[in-house]
Amino acid sequence: AGYRAICVTVDRAYYSRLMLQPEAARRDAELAIVGLADALDPERLAGALLESGAAAIYRGDFEFALRRAFELQYRRGRYAIPRWQSWGAWLEAVARCHLGLVDEADAALLRARNRFEDEGYVGALADLDTVTLLVQRVRLANGLIGVDELRPHLNLEEGSPLKRGDRLLVQGEVELARGTD
Repeated sequence: AGYRAICVTVDRAYYSRLMLQPEAARRDAELAIVGLADALDPERLAGALLESGAAAIYRGDFEFALRRAFELQYRRGRYAIPRWQSWGAWLEAVARCHLGLVDEADAALLRARNRFEDEGYVGALADLDTVTLLVQRVRLANGLIGVDELRPHLNLEEGSPLKRGDRLLVQGEVELARGTD
């Protein structure tokens, strides 16, 4: 396939994941990774690695997601802009959380947060808050924290720099967690 078709395949993987079609997302992301291996486009390759790992999360294949997270942070993803390494840390945090490894998930979140804060990347910080709340919900379910300890890092007030959808998503995570006590 030509380079342009491979780029469309990355976009299609993203779309398929959002449409809750993780198997189609996996197929397209893996096809894109193979096609981009020699394309000298580390940004697009990093995007395909992230989509592959995210599709693995949706499929419940957390070990595979960890492998993609490692690739983003320490292998092929390190040739892209540093933001992709932060997305790799985000992916690692999600996978580790689902594996019950919340301390390791916290460490990955910290690595991602530092970069996204340096960039002022508010949308990514909202994504990190969502995963932080997932970690806290796992801790809550295991009796490691109390419901009063659930706190997002971001300003969730109306008029904050967060997009409305991001703000509502984080607020929903808080309410979901508080309902589990």
